[in-house]
Amino acid sequence: AFIAGQLAGRWADFDRPALTAAYAAAGDLGRVAGIDRLLEAQTLSREMREGSRRAGGALLTVHDSMGTTGVHDYRRRVREGAAPGHAAAVQGLVWHGAGVEQEAIGAMAAHAFATGLLGAALRLGRIGHVDGQRILAGLRPLIADILAAPPPPVEAIRSFTPEAEIAVLRHETADARLFAT
Repeated sequence: AFIAGQLAGRWADFDRPALTAAYAAAGDLGRVAGIDRLLEAQTLSREMREGSRRAGGALLTVHDSMGTTGVHDYRRRVREGAAPGHAAAVQGLVWHGAGVEQEAIGAMAAHAFATGLLGAALRLGRIGHVDGQRILAGLRPLIADILAAPPPPVEAIRSFTPEAEIAVLRHETADARLFAT
């Protein structure tokens, strides 16, 4: 239920529009950087911003070493501080440069989003691997429903996951950490 809420309340109306817009703007790195900065401004918690930037940075590093079109110049922008390098914007840019069909990027990103949360549940010992696969299979209809509708325009991105956001904000000031930051 938690992951379904994150998919519907955050990914569908926040990450997906940015992903789609960055994919469409891949030939204009200034536009991609603008989308990326919008993600930065709209992500309230420091930990979520840093996590998204780490994921985007890792994807840029791999694809820069592979020579994926557009990645080297964008990675330079991120290193110079001209763009934050958030995961959704980077995914759109990278997958465009890698030649991934536009119809596939939403499914790929939704799967990555869900498996990232499932991985956290596994590391916390809340679920086992088989449970994780069952949960992922159970999320397929929701993901299909989300992908059946066009994404909102990037200018209308929004996120409504108050329970998760409050938990993340509390985690920022906690003495103990569940994961490395």
